[in-house]
Amino acid sequence: MALVGLVAISAVALHSKIFLSTFGQEIELSQTDLWFRLRGVKPPPQEIVVVAMDELTYSELGISTLDPLPRAMIAEMLEALAESGIKLAILDMFFRDIGTNPEVDQRLARAIGLSPTFIGSFQINDPSSKKNEIKLLEVLPRPEFASRAERVAMMNLVGDDKIRIFTPAKPAQDRNPPLPVAYAAREPKKSLPSPFDLINYYGPPGSILRVSAYEILRNDPSNNRAIFSGKTILVGSALAAMTGFTIKDSFANPTSSSQMGGVEIHATIVGNILKGEWIRRFSPVWELPALNVLAVLFCALIFRLSPLSGLGLTLAVLVTWSLGAYWAFLHETFIPGVNLVWVIFPCVFSLAVLLKHRVLNSRYLQVQEMLGGSGISPDKT
Repeated sequence: MALVGLVAISAVALHSKIFLSTFGQEIELSQTDLWFRLRGVKPPPQEIVVVAMDELTYSELGISTLDPLPRAMIAEMLEALAESGIKLAILDMFFRDIGTNPEVDQRLARAIGLSPTFIGSFQINDPSSKKNEIKLLEVLPRPEFASRAERVAMMNLVGDDKIRIFTPAKPAQDRNPPLPVAYAAREPKKSLPSPFDLINYYGPPGSILRVSAYEILRNDPSNNRAIFSGKTILVGSALAAMTGFTIKDSFANPTSSSQMGGVEIHATIVGNILKGEWIRRFSPVWELPALNVLAVLFCALIFRLSPLSGLGLTLAVLVTWSLGAYWAFLHETFIPGVNLVWVIFPCVFSLAVLLKHRVLNSRYLQVQEMLGGSGISPDKT
């Protein structure tokens, strides 16, 4: 009994250490990579459209991708979108510099004000930060543009490897709210994901309706109305590679090996909030104790079973958890347990078999010694 308790304590301690580590959390979250690909494409909200300033736009308009899209063209595009009757424009763009032509800047400012518009800011590390000091600075759009927008929203995406979670919900008091917070505040009946919840991607890159920016300039106004009327439009760069004027705005994601443009990830976030269909996750404060209770129960049971029955139990737990986690994912709930079920439980089972083998072998040797000492051969028993 003491041995079982020691194994259980060790399993709980090891699992807790792995679960709370950055590496362990990445393993936990990596299960969604498989679930997204098994599920396939989920129909995205029809109310969301991505307007991409992509390679095709630059090619059709005869502009080098080493140059920013002219502000006059952006103004013309926003004017056309306003005329088409859009519900909201979210600009994943940063107008932080003075343009080369004041009249064009004035036109762009007026165009921003024609429709309800969010304009982007961006949070970066403050160059004045001291060594080992984390100090953030918000890069703001020019006042003449910000004043015409309905709201300034931070467009940062959070993720060291893949973009899986929403931007933290509580910004600093002296900063503008992140896009999820700003959008949810505009829709009072919509709730906001928690800091633990996961983005529910609709599929690999290109799953959300995407229109190249040049098409808006070339389309007949009636065609634009048919596509954009009453829709929330997200406008941003979709260049596949780094250019001379902007950093590469594409990110790893759990749906595909291909990277996804930041503007499409923002569109996914907005769609999730609009439909309330993100992937809910419980706080790790509750997840870890619940998983550790399962670890103790498994340890207590596995040592009572024969090796063959123990193998059956371990496999049954692996299959049941995997099917249950996938079913929960389909119902927009995240169930952790990769580290526990696929790492800790097999180790505990292997240890139980090894210990039982050693105990049985020790008892066998004791019996042999007793039989030999009494002059009785095992063959005669």
